[in-house]
Amino acid sequence: MIARSARFDPGVRVGPRLPARLGRREHGAARVVRSPVDPLALDHDDVARAVAIGSDQLRNHGITLFYWRLGRRLAAHLGTDVANWCTWATWASRTVGHALDPYATPYLVRERTRSWPRPARTAALRVARWSRTALNPRLAPAIAVGNREIFDEIADHFLTFLDALDDGRLPDAASAHRFAAGIAGADAPTGSEHRRMLDHHREGFVRYWEAAQESRPAERARLVLAGNLLMAEYEQARLQPWIEEAFFVAPSEGWGVPAILRRTIGPAVARLTTRRVTAVITPAMLVPVGEPLRRRAGEARLFPAALDPPGTELGAVLARYPSGPTPQCANWTRFEDRMAFVTGLFHAYHFEPTLHAAPFAVVAARDLVRALRENDASVAERINRAARVD
Repeated sequence: MIARSARFDPGVRVGPRLPARLGRREHGAARVVRSPVDPLALDHDDVARAVAIGSDQLRNHGITLFYWRLGRRLAAHLGTDVANWCTWATWASRTVGHALDPYATPYLVRERTRSWPRPARTAALRVARWSRTALNPRLAPAIAVGNREIFDEIADHFLTFLDALDDGRLPDAASAHRFAAGIAGADAPTGSEHRRMLDHHREGFVRYWEAAQESRPAERARLVLAGNLLMAEYEQARLQPWIEEAFFVAPSEGWGVPAILRRTIGPAVARLTTRRVTAVITPAMLVPVGEPLRRRAGEARLFPAALDPPGTELGAVLARYPSGPTPQCANWTRFEDRMAFVTGLFHAYHFEPTLHAAPFAVVAARDLVRALRENDASVAERINRAARVD
């Protein structure tokens, strides 16, 4: 594992791991095993309901839970031995949720001050909590909107795709390509570049369909990873304006103090935040984006040998954003830097089993489903309190 510590606690009670395989394959196709009663089942109405919630924190927790549910359904077709895009989206959203809590301390600050004298550490934690909102009041609104907008668009795509897979409405490659071609992207003022990324998003669903039909484990894993990276390209391109806003580099006109600071020190703040504060939270590891990725426990190399050679589909995606032998990100606001790190992260931890763990305990998840349907923000506060561990 990377950055693993007995003291590291993501603030969640991890649920049971999935079995090695949720479905069984006949003639290379996955047959889904359905549970007759699923108290955590969510549908298109729940997507709309979650998006409409006014509380940023409650909405984020609902989005996190929904991504996990989508990840489980997708794993029934693609396998639980590999991570899918929804698996990663679960923990990216969980990371956003931690940043939305005004009383929480950034995890990297917690970890890096463990050995400090108590008075110094207490002061550092207080400064870290204060600075998150006082120095950049746009941070929380920006990441909350980005979290909501990406979910609003992509969750519906995945639900429709999974319903079609489950119901046998994608029997061949032609039907999969027709489904992908029919995906409409959100309106975005990025012109041809947005359309190019939307084409990658559509291609990602085709790779997933191919993986669902593939009986060879290594080839299936390559196709899933290719699909993950294609999905990530579109997601990260769509997130770009909100990331710039959150990291203090969004364009700002005028001659007021905030506008001048953004133009003069914004890039330096973004680099410093990337290196010292930004990390991805997962069940068993903290991944600092500004530090080189480390090998998984028991692995002799960073990138799994099972994915070599990458093949045509995966190789083409990996070549677009070469991550180098030790991926790390210098500036999270630069799309190319961010995608190179994401490419390395997805590639290196494609077989990490803990990523499939539940983001909330089963009981808490049921309470959260009820809270989403009743718009009860008190559940979000209980989840946040459990995560505030210094």
